[in-house]
Amino acid sequence: MEIKTVKTEDTIELILDGRLDITYQEGLENAVTKAFDENPAKIILNCKDLTFISSAGLRVFMKAHKLSVTSGIELIVAHLNETTKKIFDITGYLSIFNLID
Repeated sequence: MEIKTVKTEDTIELILDGRLDITYQEGLENAVTKAFDENPAKIILNCKDLTFISSAGLRVFMKAHKLSVTSGIELIVAHLNETTKKIFDITGYLSIFNLID
C-alpha cells in the first residue's frame, strides 16, 4: 500500500492506494498520527484506490476517529469503493464516519 500526503492551507489529505492489512497498518497509523499532530482544520482519508481493508486497517480508522473526537479536527473518509464500502457497512463504520463520495 502507498500513502500520499497532500497538504493545503487547512487540510491534510492522505490518499490510500492498495491493500490495507496488517503489513501496512503501522505505516498508516504513523501517517494519521502525524497528520493530527500538525493540527489542521480537516483531515481527509481518500480511499478511492484502496482495494481492501482488514480488521487491522479498520482499527487505524477507529483510532483516527477517536483522535478527531478528542482534538476537534474534522475527519472525512472519502471515495469508498464498492468493496471497502461493504466492509464499512458490515462493521457498522458507515454510521460512525463522515463520508463523502
